[in-house]
Amino acid sequence: MTKQQQKHGNLDIVKKYFPLSALNGSLVRAVERSSEIMAKSAQTLPKEMGEFIGRRVHKDASFYGQCANCEDFGKFIEIQQNWWKQASEDYAKQANQIISLSQSLATEVSDAVIQSAEEEMAALEKEVQGQE
Repeated sequence: MTKQQQKHGNLDIVKKYFPLSALNGSLVRAVERSSEIMAKSAQTLPKEMGEFIGRRVHKDASFYGQCANCEDFGKFIEIQQNWWKQASEDYAKQANQIISLSQSLATEVSDAVIQSAEEEMAALEKEVQGQE
């Protein structure tokens, strides 16, 4: 057997047990789905943050207006404490929402990749069983 034949023989074995065309199909689907999810996150996360910042700016402007119109120091302290409490709650809530959203998007990506891998493994097993 020539080196050329040995080389082609090895390629035939690889093709038989690891058909790259099948892998490319599932790989392309996984990348495509992951890209869709990443595009969704690239739109969703900034939108979520923009809406949060808009709400906070509105609340902060209201706080400044209340402070400017306040004539009693005790009332000023109360307004400030309420603002601080509300701001802290808002930021904590937003952080939790962003974490939850990020986890959800990451889970979607990993689920898509796992699903494609499982489909590919099933197809490979079926093909190998059919060739034996």
